[in-house]
Amino acid sequence: MAEESDSIFREVDEDVRRDQMLALWRRHGVSFVSATVVVLLAAVGWQIWTDMRESSLNDLSDRYAAAQEAAAGETPETAAGLYAQLAKDLDGGYGLLAGLRQGATLLEDGDAAAAAAAYDRVVAKAGDSRVKAFAGYLAASAKVKAGDADGAIAQLQGLALPSEPLYYSATELLAAIYTAQGDIEEARSRFGALVEDPAAPAALVARARDMLALFDAESPGVDADNSVGETESGSAAQ
Repeated sequence: MAEESDSIFREVDEDVRRDQMLALWRRHGVSFVSATVVVLLAAVGWQIWTDMRESSLNDLSDRYAAAQEAAAGETPETAAGLYAQLAKDLDGGYGLLAGLRQGATLLEDGDAAAAAAAYDRVVAKAGDSRVKAFAGYLAASAKVKAGDADGAIAQLQGLALPSEPLYYSATELLAAIYTAQGDIEEARSRFGALVEDPAAPAALVARARDMLALFDAESPGVDADNSVGETESGSAAQ
């Protein structure tokens, strides 16, 4: 009976620690998302400017502005419909922006699954690799909110590569999902790879170190320096 009680308490303690890990990531994860949005929206803006040089898009600009104004006075559901139609009708950057706005509006309306689908359509439509990565990252984030962790992992694995423009952000989100799933070994590997990367953003490295410290607190027998070395060798094999 005592052993059974101890087992239950250990499971509860593990759940509490895992919740603490996720709370830590959520608390500090906003800053890197904001920076990423600024950079990638600039990429979308560049594509629009390129399109305007290649063809006359005054009409498209007017249509986008009109739809945006109309959507501002509607419910999120109706606004999402307006952006969806615009994303279908417009080519180039304006169509991509409409698709991104559709996804954001659907998230605001609480329909994360539909938002993920909207972002995936932007991925399929975009020609710029940075825009593809941005929309893919947003799609993965929406899939997490929709409860589709496996779908998010599958999408992020293609983005969490050193050659990808959102490698660091995708790797961090992927590690957070593994943490939520209880796959601490895989999460440790991803966070460790970030800590060992000299080019990784400082704020992101700090968050990764915090997560590794929490993992080590769960496993007192694991030395912090050794755990980072293990993740380095694990990431090199990927």
